[in-house]
Amino acid sequence: MYLRNKAILIYKIKNVIFNIIGSFLVLMSVYVILSLIYTYRDNLETVLYAVATPQCIRHFILGVILLVQAGISRQWIGDAIFYSGYFEGDLNGYISLEDLKEVNGKSTGKLQFQLKLFPKLYMKNYSLQEVDKVNQVVLNSKTSTCECRNCGAIIEKKMYFTGTCKYCGSSDLFARVWADNRFYSITNETATNKSNVQFYDKEKYAFKKLLYVLGPVSGLGVIVINLCMIFDSISKMNDKEYLGDLLLSGEGPPSFELIQNDLMDMILMAVITILILLPMIWFGLKRVNSLFATESCANYFKKCKKPFVKIEKVPVVKERDNKKSGIKLVRSAMRYGFLKNCTLDMHDTNLRVALAKKIVKDVCPHCNAPIIGAVDANYTCKYCGKTIMGVVERK
Repeated sequence: MYLRNKAILIYKIKNVIFNIIGSFLVLMSVYVILSLIYTYRDNLETVLYAVATPQCIRHFILGVILLVQAGISRQWIGDAIFYSGYFEGDLNGYISLEDLKEVNGKSTGKLQFQLKLFPKLYMKNYSLQEVDKVNQVVLNSKTSTCECRNCGAIIEKKMYFTGTCKYCGSSDLFARVWADNRFYSITNETATNKSNVQFYDKEKYAFKKLLYVLGPVSGLGVIVINLCMIFDSISKMNDKEYLGDLLLSGEGPPSFELIQNDLMDMILMAVITILILLPMIWFGLKRVNSLFATESCANYFKKCKKPFVKIEKVPVVKERDNKKSGIKLVRSAMRYGFLKNCTLDMHDTNLRVALAKKIVKDVCPHCNAPIIGAVDANYTCKYCGKTIMGVVERK
């Protein structure tokens, strides 16, 4: 409800294109400059005034700009996904920046900057306002009711976040929410999904997980091949027997110097390729690390009987000496969209994981049945027969 999904898809495609073009421009411009420096190492002034030099510098700068822009956009999309998951699980409609700061791990300044910018790029249906002299995120949603499915008691919004009904002790709570003339519900499904790992883990298929692992592994394979090429070319640089045989064969350049220049070009190309691949592999490994953290969290969450878990008890946090790095890993899994149906939550100054917050869009506020095939402003529920006003907005 808070994400501009079509826009995000376009930005993702744009990031891929920028990464490909940027990597190519950086690779080729650095390669040409270094090749010129080696070839004319005895007369560097020639390199300075070469026609290719200013063009390579421009291409290098452009390539770096494209790579940096794609990297920032990629990070921001992950942040937008994280914010959206947190906003959708909220019932009050007002989110304190201090709470969001603790949940997200960013400074207040960064939060304000992103939250002001994101409505123009990735998100919608919220605004940043000053309420009671405090900066807060104001959501375009209103809560109709919060209630206990077990005993039918009406639960206060703040009591809903304790995770249990104060009358019967049940955790089977849910809320009906009205937003932008549409209905959706937030349901606590800890009991019904406690043994289902896939309820929390988005990646259901082993083949998909294999693809995430194959990326960094393939990159490492290419690096190994390029390292072998580098060592082989270095060994041939001063191998008089090899140089003599190649020169006499007539299949290579007509002089030792030109042969050595070609070998150096191969070395430079291999080195630059490795330098381009290293950050890509690093980010790929971070994604894989988040993927395995997701599996660990999902297996732990399925055993939890309460809808809230202290962050210190989550395995990827508990098993680490540095608590902050474990929390950062949980956030990363949520930013990538691997962990679903759960969010980080602040309660009484304590950071927790709110489990089983399943959000169902467009449901009847009376019986919680899905709204199907609505074509008029007033919709009659096919299950309970009650009329829902303003389901379809007429232009």
